[in-house]
Amino acid sequence: MSALFTNAIRTIRLSEADINAVFDRLDATETSGARDRRATPRYAYRAQMIIVELKQPGAKVASPFVCPTRNLSRGGLACLHGGFVHSNTRCLIHLQTLQGGLHAVAGSVVRCRHIQGNVHEVGVRFDEPLDPAPFCSEAEPLPTQSNPPRRAN
Repeated sequence: MSALFTNAIRTIRLSEADINAVFDRLDATETSGARDRRATPRYAYRAQMIIVELKQPGAKVASPFVCPTRNLSRGGLACLHGGFVHSNTRCLIHLQTLQGGLHAVAGSVVRCRHIQGNVHEVGVRFDEPLDPAPFCSEAEPLPTQSNPPRRAN
């Protein structure tokens, strides 16, 4: 895994404060209608050093990039990248847990929009649903067979 961090390409040359300002602006301009249409809740997941391996169309191998993340849901995440990424680009995202561990999640790019300069927001849909609780402190753990949901009295 350390080789991924060593070889990762940093395409965004903004400070952490500038990246957070971009995220704050995006969060503030998001409409409540867009939030209401989502299948699953999104949680803030602002990690500055997530590695996303992108296999761009025509490439033989995936390239690792440093992509600051904005949010995470059961179905995907949003991150920043310093260039346009095509829809359907395959990716492997190395998410950091709250305890500092890493968890690789496969997915595909579903959208890419220009934000400013070379900065683009990339939306990724995971191949399999993910429990956001190990990554986001405000997320409730998903119920399991041994931990069924509570019923209201």
